[in-house]
Amino acid sequence: MVISFLIGFATLFMVQGEAENFFVAGKSLNLWIIVFTLGAQSIDSNAILGNADLSYKYHFYDGAALPIGLGLSLILNGLFLARHINAETNVLTLPDVLARRYGKIVEVLVSIATICSFMMLLAGNLVGMGVILAYVWGITVQSAIWTAATIVWAYTVTGGLFSVAYTDVAQGAIGWSGCAITAFYLIANSEPNAPPPSIGSPGYIYPDAIG
Repeated sequence: MVISFLIGFATLFMVQGEAENFFVAGKSLNLWIIVFTLGAQSIDSNAILGNADLSYKYHFYDGAALPIGLGLSLILNGLFLARHINAETNVLTLPDVLARRYGKIVEVLVSIATICSFMMLLAGNLVGMGVILAYVWGITVQSAIWTAATIVWAYTVTGGLFSVAYTDVAQGAIGWSGCAITAFYLIANSEPNAPPPSIGSPGYIYPDAIG
């Protein structure tokens, strides 16, 4: 948390008071930073903890649905949309791009859909962060959620997309390392009386059952 906070605040000097720097990092991010920041999106309480929980409770595909969908969306976006969006001038958000092509009504509808979807994503991540901080620091979950929200808000407002991208590099490296180490530890120390196979969601036909 401290590392993310310091990295986020350090990017203040990269914004230099320019709106384009704040919202789209001046379209200057290197490819490897973009790869890290997109990959780091999978290291959160929704994707990591939620997927593991759903796969354990029900079936592999209940947990795999989100990462499969996320991966496909990134591939489709890279193949068909990213190049055209990047070529647009004087736009800061996706609704800006769509407004030029389809008008104000589409811009408003996409803005509302984006805000709602990201509120759900943010809520899940803040709860996950809150649970972890509450456990580590011995405070209430509510206090931990507010603490996490304040820290993330502070460095995001300070550096915009620069802060998000560079903190994602650090968080992604820590998260991926943690996932690999934890997976190796669990496999190496698994008990012979492991839990039984998942039962699956009632009435749902999974892909592996189709053949």
